[in-house]
Amino acid sequence: MKIFFVYILLLLSFSCKAQNNNLNSNNMKYFNKEKFKDWEVDTSKLVFPGTTYLKKGNDRVEISIGEKTKQIKLTNIIDPYMYVYRYYAKTDILMQESKFFYSVLIGKTYTYNEIGKLIKEENWDAPYKVSIEELITICKQKLNLDLMDMSLKLTVERYNEEKAIYIIRIPDPDTMTGIEAKYITISADNGEILLEKEIHSKEEFQESIEDIYNPSSSKSKDNKAIKTTTFNGKTYTEEEWKAFEQEQWEKYQAKRSKKGFFDWLFG
Repeated sequence: MKIFFVYILLLLSFSCKAQNNNLNSNNMKYFNKEKFKDWEVDTSKLVFPGTTYLKKGNDRVEISIGEKTKQIKLTNIIDPYMYVYRYYAKTDILMQESKFFYSVLIGKTYTYNEIGKLIKEENWDAPYKVSIEELITICKQKLNLDLMDMSLKLTVERYNEEKAIYIIRIPDPDTMTGIEAKYITISADNGEILLEKEIHSKEEFQESIEDIYNPSSSKSKDNKAIKTTTFNGKTYTEEEWKAFEQEQWEKYQAKRSKKGFFDWLFG
């Protein structure tokens, strides 16, 4: 009787193990080629060997296949989020999954071994008290800036070295050089606007790197951000810029007043 009872327990044990193995295999994520079978080729992209670009509605996908890994980048033309999945090439089992806001890693990155077991978890949001969602709200309310507007061609970065900050770059839509832009530095601790600065040349950008990436040097006594404008290699505070504009206006008016009758008539 005892032997029979032990035999029953062994059978139940093997049965439970088999069920657990089936659950694990069902939960593992695989590269699914069939998911994209009804997508069309995105002809707006330059094609490189081993890379395919597809589209469906507003969705876009970039598929890269190498000897050891496969990679899928999922994006959407109406928002700045990107989802990146890497797979083991031989088995199509998920190796790693990450999420981006523009080029910023957000949320958590999960890394799996070759049998689909989670082996590493990285939390990219941990050093930043202000979340991406809160940053979007802050920019709308304080700057009238919509970070979800893809037409603005924004660049968003964040750093956690001396202090946790977000840096937003707004390119000048009226220039084609890619140099002229407005830079905004925001505290990732409390959402405070630390710096707003316009850049007009590479030289001005080099001179302003410290202010942009270490905005403590640009803060006034009352702890408010100093808005600056750089023109012809010189950086002006908001008050200095207003005085400069007034001075230029007065010079312009004085020059006009010296013109004679025929200058006014034909000039």
